[in-house]
Amino acid sequence: MSVRPVDRVYMALHRVFMPRWRRRNALDRLIVRAWTRFDTWFYRRFGWSASGRMMHVDVLLLRTTGRRTGRVRDAMVACLDGDGSSLIIGGGNWGWDHDPGWYYNLAANPDVEVVRGRQTVPMRATVLAGAEAETARDALATAYPHSQLYVNRRTRPVPVVRLDPGGDQRQA
Repeated sequence: MSVRPVDRVYMALHRVFMPRWRRRNALDRLIVRAWTRFDTWFYRRFGWSASGRMMHVDVLLLRTTGRRTGRVRDAMVACLDGDGSSLIIGGGNWGWDHDPGWYYNLAANPDVEVVRGRQTVPMRATVLAGAEAETARDALATAYPHSQLYVNRRTRPVPVVRLDPGGDQRQA
C-alpha cells in the first residue's frame, strides 16, 4: 500500500504536535470542538469541507436526532462508498476513548439525513458487528491511513456504521 504525500505530512505534524507521551487535555478538546464547529458551519454554508480538502478525505454532513433532546444535530464524518448506494462511516472520535455523540444518537434513532455537497438524502443507519465491521475498518484504514494515528490511541474498537438509502423524511 502506498502512502500519499499528504498523509506523510499529516503523520509528521501529528507526531510533532500530539506525541504519544503527551496526555490529551481540556485545551485539546476545546481546539477540536472549535475546529469541527467551524468546519460544520463552513460545510453548511459553502457545500464543502475545509478539513476534507486539506486531507483529501471524502466527508459528509451527518444529520441525526439527539437522543436526549430530540433536536437535529450535525456532524462532519469521513465516509467511504460501500456496496451500491450505501456509505460506510467510522467513529474514531479524534482518538478519544469514548464513542462520538453522533454514534449514540443514531444508535437511538437510526433514521438520518446525509448531506453531500448540496444534496440531502434520507438514510437508515446500521451498526456493523463481527466480520463485516472488521472488513469495513480495514477498508477505512486503507483509504485513510492517517486516521490510524487516532485509532491506535483507543483501547476500544472504532464503531463502524453502514448508511443505506431510505430513511424517514425529516422536516427542515
